Amino acid sequence: MFLGDSLGLLDTVNVTNEAVEALKEKQRGGRWYPTEISMAQDRQDMVNAPKHIVDIMSMAISWQHTTDSIAGRSIGAMFLPYVTNPEAEVMISEWSTIEFVHGEAYSHIVKQTRLNPDEAIQETYNNIRVLNRSKKIIEVFNSLYNMDRSLPFREKQKIVAKVLCTVMAMECISFMSSFAVTFAIAEQGWFQGIAETVSLISRDELYHTRMSYELIKAQKEVDGWQDVYDEISDEVSEIVSSIARSEMEWNRYLLSEGRYLDNLSLDMLDKTNKYFNNAVFTMLGLKNPLEVVTENPCKFMEKYIDRSLLQFASQEIQHGSYRQGSIVDDVTEDLDLEFII
Repeated sequence: MFLGDSLGLLDTVNVTNEAVEALKEKQRGGRWYPTEISMAQDRQDMVNAPKHIVDIMSMAISWQHTTDSIAGRSIGAMFLPYVTNPEAEVMISEWSTIEFVHGEAYSHIVKQTRLNPDEAIQETYNNIRVLNRSKKIIEVFNSLYNMDRSLPFREKQKIVAKVLCTVMAMECISFMSSFAVTFAIAEQGWFQGIAETVSLISRDELYHTRMSYELIKAQKEVDGWQDVYDEISDEVSEIVSSIARSEMEWNRYLLSEGRYLDNLSLDMLDKTNKYFNNAVFTMLGLKNPLEVVTENPCKFMEKYIDRSLLQFASQEIQHGSYRQGSIVDDVTEDLDLEFII
């Protein structure tokens, strides 16, 4: 997948990883455009909804906008210089492109719903809590973006592996926790256009979770990187845990200072965060040091998340039954999105 022989022709004839190829096609086939969704009612909601609802939605969008902007600029810039598998190269390019679509979607939301869009953008820049929430993610991303090419090969492997694990945690823990807030507000009847947009974004982020998983899996089982992942397991555990803890710190800030949601308590939001955190630890084959939550308490999320996209069967994760080079598309239309953990 990475740090192998230099790429030559873009070879789609000799596909070596069917799962990666299938995910690329699924992502490409799901292209959408932010302007397809009307924000007319959402603009009215910004004026008419209770202040605490407007404030929570604005803060959620600010963070999602910030982090998808980081992802859009980072995914391709980080990985493409080191990718050495053709289908992975194209998949990562598609991934990077859709992250830019997400950034445009959040800009569209701000432009169409806020009376003063410039002020909303400035609020995001000025909110240090929004920036601190992504601090660990940015730190790990920078380690690959600024990687010294003269480093020993083993050190390069460890950096690539840590960044892939961090990306998985960002997509599956940070974004899904934030989406729970957006969907909870929509369940109260406000901001339906934003919820429809974020529902499409959540589908993509779950694609990206699976993309990270398949790249890591191929590295471990085909490329011979299992010992690399074993060596960095403690560090990865701390990175993922720190991302989950940052989310819970944010939850306490979000639901404070008079801000609240009738249908989403702090305890529910924390447990949702821990549910997705546990999914990441399970996919990585690591022991979860935080409270283990195996069922998402936010059942309303199922209305907005496309459950047909992903399934991580326990035997696949635990026993590594990976069919390299076989003609099997395990990303079919009838798959169920439960993380079986």
